[in-house]
Amino acid sequence: MFRRKRTQGQALVEFALAITLIFFLLAAAVDVGLMMFALQGLHNAAQEGAAYGSRWLITDSLGRRVLDTAEIKNHVRFESGDKGGIGFVNLLDLNGDGINDATQTGVVDANITVEMLADPSMDGDPTKDVSSGAAENVQCTDASRATTALCYIRVTVRSIHQMIFPLAPAFSRTVPLKSVYIMPIRDSVARGSGGGTSTTTQTCTVPNFIGKARNTASSLWTSAGFTGTITIAVGSGNIVYQSIAPGTISLCTSSISLT
Repeated sequence: MFRRKRTQGQALVEFALAITLIFFLLAAAVDVGLMMFALQGLHNAAQEGAAYGSRWLITDSLGRRVLDTAEIKNHVRFESGDKGGIGFVNLLDLNGDGINDATQTGVVDANITVEMLADPSMDGDPTKDVSSGAAENVQCTDASRATTALCYIRVTVRSIHQMIFPLAPAFSRTVPLKSVYIMPIRDSVARGSGGGTSTTTQTCTVPNFIGKARNTASSLWTSAGFTGTITIAVGSGNIVYQSIAPGTISLCTSSISLT
């Protein structure tokens, strides 16, 4: 009888030790899996922004073909819809503080970076010289003058991932995540003549929606000459935010989001 009780007690201790280890492994597997899903969401958003930005450039006041940075960031943030995502990563709240990034000064710019890079070595990698390994990262100021090599767009998206089980010593409560997507500029004048002349593109001036009634936004958008879609968040009261700043000269086919 004493031997049987001793054996049962030993089994209980072994089970307690084993289940603790198994729980740690399962918790780590769940968190790592969620991090992978979050990274995939960031990658999709960066790819969406780069794909749009590489195709729809704008002409600035100096006649240069440049990136439509504001609209690219808008495409990144709304890649998963007006809710910001499906739970793994919220593209509207990349810093993870529970507040829409657009309502906080500088947060969107800090977490979404858009750059147009040249490729001096002409090896297909604008970040470094493949043959020597030397870093490049040279800014391309005008895509229409890229006659010997294409310019590239680089979109970087950062996010803060909240850990569910911060049990492993290597993990803290939050983990910073980052995804970078690079692709060639596909604008119709990316291979310009080099003479500084760019293809004429129809542009429009973005109106000021701030303080305007929501039911007047569509008519204001179309009267400015825009043909792109306008997304108005459901709510009451006047408009308090627009994804493209008032007075911005943008393609007439651009889209805008209002809240």
